[in-house]
Amino acid sequence: MAKKEKPNHEFERWIPHLPSATELRMMAIQIFYEENPHCTTNPEEYELRAPEGQYYQKARKRIMMGYVEVLEYALKAYREEIDRIVEILSEIETVVQ
Repeated sequence: MAKKEKPNHEFERWIPHLPSATELRMMAIQIFYEENPHCTTNPEEYELRAPEGQYYQKARKRIMMGYVEVLEYALKAYREEIDRIVEILSEIETVVQ
């Protein structure tokens, strides 16, 4: 028997999960540099935390919003596929009758 291939959708690599500490830190640093383009060195940990710039909170929010966008894209793609299947089934039904 042939192996059933899994569909290759762009959004499948973005399966939502809680971001790891490394992902959060990388995103927090990225946001830090976006907001402070004049800085040339990596920020200290205290600069990324809540009292200073709240970069970890901003990073968490940006990552999770990215998941929402991907899931909305996936939902739209699935709806289009369902509509296509319904159309094909309707055509088959008219042929059979």
